[in-house]
Amino acid sequence: MNKILRFLEKYIIPKFLYRLFQPIYHYFLVALAAFIYGFPSRKMFVIGVTGTKGKTTTCNLIAHIFNSNGLKTGMATTVNFRIGEEEWLNKTGHTMLGRFQLQKLLAKMLKLGCHYAVIETSSEGILQYRHRFIDYDMAVFTNLSSEHLERHGGFENYRTAKIKLFEKIAKKENSFGVYNLDDKNVDYFLKPAVKNKYGYQIKLKIKNQKLNHILEIEDINLLPDKSKFTVNKEDFEIPLIGEFNVYNTAAAICVAMFQNIPIKQIKKSLVNVKPIPGRMEKINEGQNFSVFVDYAHTEDALKEALSALRVFCKNKIIVVFGCGGDRDKAKRFK
Repeated sequence: MNKILRFLEKYIIPKFLYRLFQPIYHYFLVALAAFIYGFPSRKMFVIGVTGTKGKTTTCNLIAHIFNSNGLKTGMATTVNFRIGEEEWLNKTGHTMLGRFQLQKLLAKMLKLGCHYAVIETSSEGILQYRHRFIDYDMAVFTNLSSEHLERHGGFENYRTAKIKLFEKIAKKENSFGVYNLDDKNVDYFLKPAVKNKYGYQIKLKIKNQKLNHILEIEDINLLPDKSKFTVNKEDFEIPLIGEFNVYNTAAAICVAMFQNIPIKQIKKSLVNVKPIPGRMEKINEGQNFSVFVDYAHTEDALKEALSALRVFCKNKIIVVFGCGGDRDKAKRFK
């Protein structure tokens, strides 16, 4: 359908009419999808995770903690879907499912007894109104760097699209926000009047008066097969490598604490969390060297991935990366 719209824009419909019609088209479809499936998100606590990096991992960590503590949770991410303990791969090629697919999945979650849903919420999905008629209760901001600029027409527009998720939940009487305070764009995300704000930080150690609570991550120890750190004097250990995964875990801990899961139970849940497919995933086929597959495809993400590996790899690191979809060509030279 989007291809048809682009064809009409290019060859038939004047641009000003196309721009007027496109939001109406997106709004109508998402309203229709929600109506057909009975507005399922209204009957669940819905958590939206947005940002440039770490969304998929953070969603998986939240769902794992919740399900491990008896809170049946559904999840939709770039990589995988989950309903309780049932998990399957996302083969659609979309970070955020289309309107009808997403509403159908939410309805399935509800039917199978989920009280919570964790949705990876992309800027593209927000542009196409896929977040509309999803009754979000909480939004999580992981970080922000240059991405999809060819689609949004600049970094400021990209950031504005992400912030719309927080503006949406701020309209609710009892809304929740989780923020990475170490990110330089965090103040933009803190502007919407979300009622309950929870931040996490590793580096800055700045007291922010806009937040109800700040989670400080300390004593980080990055090892070849796991990461260790301290939260509120509790020692945590996760079978995930790299400082970026400490950040992702911190976001998930904040979400879990908002739901009153005791910190000792959160800690216990994370010990046996499974690595996420394609996210710093170790491949072992009997070779005498280490192989990792990761989704890093921006300048910052690639630096973080290589830095994580350099901690325990003292020899040569060979990097193979691609430019899928022929998009955002400017970032290749970085």
